[in-house]
Amino acid sequence: MPPRTIRPDPVIPDHKVLRKIGGGAYGEVWLAEAVTGALRAVKIVYREDFSDERTFEREFEGILKFEPISRDHPGLVHILHVGRSEGEEPFYYYVMELGDDAHEPGVFNAVEYTPRTIRTDSLNQPDEPLDTAFVIETGRRLAEALGHLHDRGLTHRDVKPSNVIFVEGKAKLADIGLVAALNQRTFVGTEGFVPPEGPGSAAADVYSLGKVLYEMATGMDRLQFPELPVGGVPAEQRKSWIRLNRVICDVCEPRVERRKIQSARALAAAMSSLEEGKRPRRRIGRTGKLVLGALCLLLAVMYQGWVKSSWGITEIEGQQEPQPLRYKRVVLLSEPTDVAVLDLEGEKLGTTKYNFPKLEVETVHEVTLSKEGYRDQVLTFRVNDGEEKVQIVSAEMVLDAPPERGEVWTDAVGMRYYPERDGHFSQRYVSLTEWTLFREQTGAGEKFQVIKLVVQGEERSVVSVPYSGAEEYTVWLTALCRERGYLREKTGSADNELIAVQDQDFPAALLPQSGEERRWRPFRCEVRTIPYARLRVESDPPEASLYVANRYVGLTPWDGVLPPGVHSYTVQLEGYQSQTENVDLGDRDDVRRLVQLKLRPEVVTFGKHWENSLSMDFVPLGDELMVCRTETTRAQYQRFLLQTGREWKAPEFRQGADHPVVNVSRADALAFCAWLTDLEQSEKSQRIQEKHRYRLPTDAEWSRMAKLPERQGTPEERDAELGNELLYPWGFDEWPPPEGRGNYNEFAIEGYEDGFEFTAPVGSFKPSDLGLFDLGGNVFEWVQDDYSPGSKYAVARGAGWLSYDPDHLTLRYRDLQVNGAGSPSHGFRVVLAKVDEVEEEVENGEAD
Repeated sequence: MPPRTIRPDPVIPDHKVLRKIGGGAYGEVWLAEAVTGALRAVKIVYREDFSDERTFEREFEGILKFEPISRDHPGLVHILHVGRSEGEEPFYYYVMELGDDAHEPGVFNAVEYTPRTIRTDSLNQPDEPLDTAFVIETGRRLAEALGHLHDRGLTHRDVKPSNVIFVEGKAKLADIGLVAALNQRTFVGTEGFVPPEGPGSAAADVYSLGKVLYEMATGMDRLQFPELPVGGVPAEQRKSWIRLNRVICDVCEPRVERRKIQSARALAAAMSSLEEGKRPRRRIGRTGKLVLGALCLLLAVMYQGWVKSSWGITEIEGQQEPQPLRYKRVVLLSEPTDVAVLDLEGEKLGTTKYNFPKLEVETVHEVTLSKEGYRDQVLTFRVNDGEEKVQIVSAEMVLDAPPERGEVWTDAVGMRYYPERDGHFSQRYVSLTEWTLFREQTGAGEKFQVIKLVVQGEERSVVSVPYSGAEEYTVWLTALCRERGYLREKTGSADNELIAVQDQDFPAALLPQSGEERRWRPFRCEVRTIPYARLRVESDPPEASLYVANRYVGLTPWDGVLPPGVHSYTVQLEGYQSQTENVDLGDRDDVRRLVQLKLRPEVVTFGKHWENSLSMDFVPLGDELMVCRTETTRAQYQRFLLQTGREWKAPEFRQGADHPVVNVSRADALAFCAWLTDLEQSEKSQRIQEKHRYRLPTDAEWSRMAKLPERQGTPEERDAELGNELLYPWGFDEWPPPEGRGNYNEFAIEGYEDGFEFTAPVGSFKPSDLGLFDLGGNVFEWVQDDYSPGSKYAVARGAGWLSYDPDHLTLRYRDLQVNGAGSPSHGFRVVLAKVDEVEEEVENGEAD
């Protein structure tokens, strides 16, 4: 990312920007006043803050997808308008409703305004838990909002306390600049809120929300999970707080396979149960119930009270809360009826009206409803503990009613269409009623005039608009019809779309004079089949990665269909220059393109010795990993500091530019890796491909680099293995180290000299058999892993210039530091790795 510059105040149409009220790595937030006098928040996202055009456009696409659904749920911040500026410093922006003021409820001061977020609430009550009922209510609201987002194929990717604002006292998910399609693999998010399996999934958003609830419920940092507050919670909140703890522990379990709650809908149901003062239950089999009964009997004999444990805290309570198993009959109803009910494996259970004769209360269930002519619907419900004997669960299916050839069709706003030629045309002009709905949902469509027409004795109000406005209307209506099942989407050559047809023969006498001068006209809508074109892309050499509109579609040769228009595609192959071309496809064109790739020696080729733009020397470790021969130097890290503006504390001893950088935490090292990835993937450099990533080696990879035989598992599990206790970088069971073998604490190791009082220039000592320097000595090297899943300890390998204990110099030794810590003897080494391509689903060779 380029260094920050001082920018002029942005110009936002129909808004007066007042002052900047927030900002981060991906944009600035400004307080603005609309022409109506309403105060708004405007987020500005500058193109130059991204390393390449592709990433910038991808984030913009996320906003465009989110904007129309943001106003459909009370737990999402409402996006009122989205726009772009293509001036000297291009940016896109979106206008949002303004959050409450954090300083004083109900009072607004534009000069001192700070938005109220969960983070500001926590800062106002430092190191103390927030009210348990407030945490539960907020958690339920946010979980429901995430469920709404996930149901529409989007994820948030950066759920954290500062991204939850309050509007009129109610929590809403904000900063949706990172919203993306489900399972988009780009790594974004905030450390500690991102699950071990990475971001981009619905389950990852739920994990992040769990960490937010942990901070709220404990007053502690998410990196301290699962520790508990020393002071505890008020006695009157203890019972509900313990139940909340159990939910948080489940959601934040580091091992994804052990999480019982992985969907936002299930979390919302669990939080709703807590709001009602009830215990979320889990299903227990017959055998489990017998075992549990025996265990309870044993505990009753051993203790006079009953013991309840939560996160390692044991409490003895004076009386046992009764936990009888209760069951209820549940009936599923649907509109229409005779809908198939499917289980999670897709097996048919029956049809609606469907009876579950015996379900345990407070359990959460999930089924899929399916019927021809309607969209499949996933239905999640909780068996409540109310007094009714039979619980009714109902669902309304969403129509899947695309226009059929030769038949009358109705769109999502009630307009009828009649078949004509190969399409369908609306029976009348777009009315003021429909145009008003369009304006309310999009904030667009401000340019229009109303024309009063008398049709069959009835007066109707229609709109006359410029063609650009008519196009915007049909784009909105197409999306609405697809969302509600009136148009099929992404089905390849059978896709339909709505286009605007202005009536150029409309009588001029009926038009307002200004409208006639501007060529504004009433318009109808036409449904047509998108005239897809076929594109074939080949490359020499073949089997190169192909990206169409910045989305990976496969390897060359590639054959697919695209809608007419101008399309950009990029061809990438290791060892060759990345090549981007444009193609203008007409209706039903058939185009073949051959791309001649040019060799580029400075581009990385895995399996061969290579040097990057920072003069880092890499050697291969297998076919999927390149390892830097030396630890990262001060000079290399200094370039990172200059371009990012980050701060760094130099050690108190003298170092040269070629010495390893120290006083860096693992988070600092990871930030360096992310910056270096962006730098060398940029259009200017193109030394590495989109599928390549700089990162820290894993603990297992570091052992491979050192040729240390270990089994698979976590660092903690490998650390517990017997063996390798006396294996040093220079050999087995030899002490002290041979002279000049590495940079250690020579003053504390009798009979050893290395010639350096502090750190040494990298590469000063004999390399390993793989050609790697300082694997044992100079500085400890951070690795990617925590000591164990969910542990607060980061792991460093090797040894440092302060090391002298024989055990600390062995190859198996692991130095443990609390996450976020750094020291004068800790640095890092980077590796370059391949990651899986993000393959878009291309059916029958067809692309979106």
